[in-house]
Amino acid sequence: MRTDPRHTTPDRSLRVPSAKFAADRKAPSSGDGSPKVGAPNADRGARGFDTKYATWRGRSGRLHVARIELLLDCRALARAAYVLVTRDALDRAVPLFVGLALSAATTLNLARIRHRAAKVGAKEVHIIDLTHAAGSYAARRLVRDLRASLAHAA
Repeated sequence: MRTDPRHTTPDRSLRVPSAKFAADRKAPSSGDGSPKVGAPNADRGARGFDTKYATWRGRSGRLHVARIELLLDCRALARAAYVLVTRDALDRAVPLFVGLALSAATTLNLARIRHRAAKVGAKEVHIIDLTHAAGSYAARRLVRDLRASLAHAA
């Protein structure tokens, strides 16, 4: 262990946290397709609140990151996949529907999401941005992957 020549105490700035400490800080993982809600993002959302994220694992094993918004606070969106969710008594996310919003009219996408949410009884929407997807085929493949995973988990 190094010591600082100016002090008699050892230099602790070079210590690395143990693996146990790092493991305790990690979020619990779930392999059953249920989302793991991450810590608030460092960025602030459009309304000044911390943005929260969830991850959904598809049937293919691919992990999809979704932004969580309450249904009533959801803003108009373009090109996105979404998971309509309600919460159970233990505050776990229960997926009700996986859909796709591909219309160029952002308010039409929002109206369709809210209509479907009212039909299935959802309280929040998890939005997966599709700006990275090359086309509608890739978006539909993502939705099929999530639907297959949720159907398999049920």
